[in-house]
Amino acid sequence: MSRLETNTGINPMLKTEGELFINGEKFAQAKKVLIKVSLNNSTSKPLGVKTEKTRTTGYKISVEVGMYKTNKFGVSIVKNYLDKGLTPEFTIQALNNDKGSDFFKQFGNDVVTITGCVPTGDLTLLDLDSSSTDYVEETINFSGYQFV
Repeated sequence: MSRLETNTGINPMLKTEGELFINGEKFAQAKKVLIKVSLNNSTSKPLGVKTEKTRTTGYKISVEVGMYKTNKFGVSIVKNYLDKGLTPEFTIQALNNDKGSDFFKQFGNDVVTITGCVPTGDLTLLDLDSSSTDYVEETINFSGYQFV
């Protein structure tokens, strides 16, 4: 969104200005990070009442990390699980550090840390395609335990 589109004279945060850390190590090959919280709700409707009442009963944290394949991170997750039989668990910290944004000027870095991140879904071990000149990329999804 450009300043013309916002028409307010503000400087919103750019998505491109940020860093990712997994277990405290900078993850330089990260291309995209998306951290979401989905709220679980329960709805009740007592007799004689026309409207429903909703309350939050919990939440689920999901983390998506898209990256260029420059190491064996995905393979190491599988190998460690197969060799040791332990559920792989990570702490993921992402931050937006767009120093030119109004957010940064008022609050500093926008930092989110999620602990207990367990890989979910498919892990791509190899991706070849003779008709492509694209870089090899992989996406790893995690289910997080706690937002700290």
